[in-house]
Amino acid sequence: MAEIKPFLSNSGALLNAIREIAKDSSRVFFALAFEKGVAGNVSMSQIWKCLECGYMSYTPVIGEHGHTLCNLTYISAGQDIHIAIAVEEAGSANDRKIHVLHISEG
Repeated sequence: MAEIKPFLSNSGALLNAIREIAKDSSRVFFALAFEKGVAGNVSMSQIWKCLECGYMSYTPVIGEHGHTLCNLTYISAGQDIHIAIAVEEAGSANDRKIHVLHISEG
């Protein structure tokens, strides 16, 4: 198993990395809860837009497994979309992955 290295140099660099990772859908993984439709009225296109254009609503932290955890927010059609993600960095920039952990609207 690869050694997990947190990616938390600064929020701007992390946000740029998230947007770069989101360009490749094979590097973005969704929690089982979302796949079963627990995300309410949030569509997949709204989630992708949040990953590509959203802003960080809280300061990123390092989780217990060594991943960088953060929350992104994006306003789509007057609806606030909030997603909690874990950014995994194992090795090079091409190995980074995003795990979408929670999706809500508010």
